[in-house]
Amino acid sequence: VKQMLKARTILGLASGARKARAVASSFGQAPISPLVPASILRDHAGTTVYLDRAAASGLADDDLRRWS
Repeated sequence: VKQMLKARTILGLASGARKARAVASSFGQAPISPLVPASILRDHAGTTVYLDRAAASGLADDDLRRWS
């Protein structure tokens, strides 16, 4: 995680329903946690994550608006 946060820019891509739970854990309402290392990306200003509808299906509408 420390090495990840040293990057100026982080680009992520998730597609498919199999990723919905991981995406929701990382970018949803749950607190940032070492149990979900990708959740720290919420605090990195240079992070861009592209999701298809299936991968984003676990996010609440509020979360989608917050990250759009």
